Amino acid sequence: MPVTGRLSSKFYERLGDDVTNELVDWLNAVDLTYRTQLKEVNDLNWERMTATLKSEMASLREDLRAELRADTASIRAEFNVGLVDIRTELNVGLVDMRTEFNVGLADVRTEFNAGRADIRAELSTTRGEQRSDAGGLRTEMATAHAGLVTLRTEMGAMRGDLLKWMFIYWCGSVIATVGLIAGVGIFGSR
Repeated sequence: MPVTGRLSSKFYERLGDDVTNELVDWLNAVDLTYRTQLKEVNDLNWERMTATLKSEMASLREDLRAELRADTASIRAEFNVGLVDIRTELNVGLVDMRTEFNVGLADVRTEFNAGRADIRAELSTTRGEQRSDAGGLRTEMATAHAGLVTLRTEMGAMRGDLLKWMFIYWCGSVIATVGLIAGVGIFGSR
């Protein structure tokens, strides 16, 4: 909004109305020119500041994305190391369980063979003794059979426990992997 300049009446008396009006018009034109130039300079400065701000924001976004990617890669590496450790521990546990199972099975076989050898030795004695000992033999066989049934039951329970723990480990791994992938997908999409 231009401001119309007014001069004192002394200007009008000494220079006359025409010259004074021309001077006022010239001053108003100069004022308008300066205002226009100032507006253009302000607009250019605003555009430069906006462009600089946008480029800084883009640079900041890229820096944040790079940091997020690095953090995600670090988390993935730590997760994979933990997963390898868990797998190693599980494999060691499985090997220990197999070893214990094989030792137990060998003990049962040894006991069974020893019992069978004892039974054969007893059977090689007199026939009369054999008949009287047949009841004892049956009892020992029933005991050995009961021992085998108990062993089979324990082996079945051990197998069930092993499968249960393997399933729990698998579920935990799947849930953690899905959570990590979902978390990376959420952060990566922004």
